[in-house]
Amino acid sequence: CPKGVAVRRRRIQGAVLLGVAVLALGLVLVAWLGPQSLERQRLLLGTFVQVKAYGADPEALERAVADAIAEVERVGQAFSRVGPGALGALNRAAPGEAMALPQEVWDLLERAQALGAQSGGAFDVKLGALADLWGFAEDWDGTGRVPDQAEIDAFLAAPRGLELLPGGRARRLGAATIDLGAIAKGHAVDRAIAVLRQHAVQAGLVNAGGNVRVFGQVPEPVLFWSVPRPFQVGVQHPRRPGEVLGGLTLEAGQGVATSGDYQRYFEADGLRHHHVLDPRTGRPARGLISSTVVAPTATEADALSTATFVLGPQAGLALVEALPGVEAVLVDADGRIWVSSGLDAARFTF
Repeated sequence: CPKGVAVRRRRIQGAVLLGVAVLALGLVLVAWLGPQSLERQRLLLGTFVQVKAYGADPEALERAVADAIAEVERVGQAFSRVGPGALGALNRAAPGEAMALPQEVWDLLERAQALGAQSGGAFDVKLGALADLWGFAEDWDGTGRVPDQAEIDAFLAAPRGLELLPGGRARRLGAATIDLGAIAKGHAVDRAIAVLRQHAVQAGLVNAGGNVRVFGQVPEPVLFWSVPRPFQVGVQHPRRPGEVLGGLTLEAGQGVATSGDYQRYFEADGLRHHHVLDPRTGRPARGLISSTVVAPTATEADALSTATFVLGPQAGLALVEALPGVEAVLVDADGRIWVSSGLDAARFTF
């Protein structure tokens, strides 16, 4: 071929090789300098706790995730109803005896009482003794028992109260045993997210047995840059293990929690007896089999998923619709799906 054509061909080949080399170098730099992720899991709070963080500094990610897991462990010890912490001490104190509590514990008790009032008593933290009747101890071993109706009636008839006093003090009244299990997991998730925010990480997710909160957005590498996208979580199908009912897109900072009859339960006399107890009947709530709530914090989502589960589909959705920034996906005992008005097709997909 003519000499000029050969020179041009070599120049084109050289340009192509240079472009490939630049692209390869760019991909290496993205992998080296771009967002990375680190995930760890621990068995805490009676469930698996997952912490995931995104950022450019691997050492910062390690510190952030380790500190977040340590915070979940601390919260779990502080809010154990039978442990050596303040809540356990309150439960061991004589009824009517006022105790000084750490501000964190007092504040969560106050929040629990407010949510109890908003839900008309469907959310009730004074049911520890009832949980024990059914065999749902804090360190539940997978077994249980159906109490006699006389035992349930005696529990329902006994006076139970919790009084919060000035100066960070509180006292139990009557036969109340305080159990914050339906709100403390969410609080632990919120605290872990707060710890992640204190570190040099771009985004993060904490999941404590279905109690989830996120911050930031997931950075997805695309060539020489990353494109942020919202976190998405699946809503577990309550009757098909391993399958999802649909997906939720979470805005930065939102929390989500699910209460279901498939999480802690035992079977007896042909019935499934689960741990979400109705304070009105003393028995497992029966209107729903799953309640997933999205809220501004994991603490609220945790408590409201229990409250809506107890209330059932219609009253549960009515509660959700009355609360700003709260949405829900409910599955009733017949398998029908109830979705609150704010979860349009862009936020919840089947």
